[in-house]
Amino acid sequence: MRSHPERSRRDTYLSIAAVAMAAAYLLGASANVHWYTRGWISFLGSSLLAADWVLQVCGFLLLVVGFAVIAVAPLSGNDVRDTGLRRGALVVAGGYGVIFIGGALSLFCYSRSPHPSWSQSSTTVQVVAYLAALAGALLAASAFDRPQTLTGVIASARNRRLGWASAAFGIEFTLLRVSRLVTDSPGWTRDAAYIPAVAAAVVVAVGFFGAARAYRPASHGALARREGIFAVAATLFLLFRVLELTYIRDLASWLSRLESIFFVVAALCATVGFAVSRRSLLVRDSPSATSGVR
Repeated sequence: MRSHPERSRRDTYLSIAAVAMAAAYLLGASANVHWYTRGWISFLGSSLLAADWVLQVCGFLLLVVGFAVIAVAPLSGNDVRDTGLRRGALVVAGGYGVIFIGGALSLFCYSRSPHPSWSQSSTTVQVVAYLAALAGALLAASAFDRPQTLTGVIASARNRRLGWASAAFGIEFTLLRVSRLVTDSPGWTRDAAYIPAVAAAVVVAVGFFGAARAYRPASHGALARREGIFAVAATLFLLFRVLELTYIRDLASWLSRLESIFFVVAALCATVGFAVSRRSLLVRDSPSATSGVR
């Protein structure tokens, strides 16, 4: 089992990252409200489209609450840590579920009245993307339904579920990019930003599936390799957020730019947390540490 100081340092950074994620989603919800109050959003007289907007805002607020719960969980005692992570993931799943329902209402609206085919196609892809995110959050929640003390078999099952959850979120990112390609002309700067995001999800999934095949979860060598893989994934996600911020800095509102900045902070904290964790585990495995030589 990972020693408490090593896990504590990593989890502190990950808690800060979760707080930054919660702040980013709160800013996203605020940007939606701001656009509506400024008259930049039109529902075209449709109550279903208005309901979709309300549900999107509510879904973002649930994501805020979910990541806030996740932020507190790693700093709690071992007996409640997994319970907190599970509850946070369930709230996040609820947020994506609410957004999914809103998108489904929009599709129903489009089916009842004439709308451009590209609008319907884009919304359809978005709805499928949020369904994938919902599945990913539920898989993550199910991974933490076991106690903190894990046997090799249970730890393997947990890592496998988290691997599938990562794959689901990778599908979400990919589909959201596809939905924008339906409505926007291709742009190298904007489109290239999604490549490291999808790659990050793939790397995380590989890390979890690799850990699932390791039947000695307490091995510091195996943990160091896994933390190193996660550090690479977090770095890729950080690259995605930096590229996104570079693209939108002159196009989006100040709330959207601030939202993107908080996502950058979250990715940076996750990168540092996993890098620190990997280094601590490698130090413990070094010959001088195992022989008692300083």
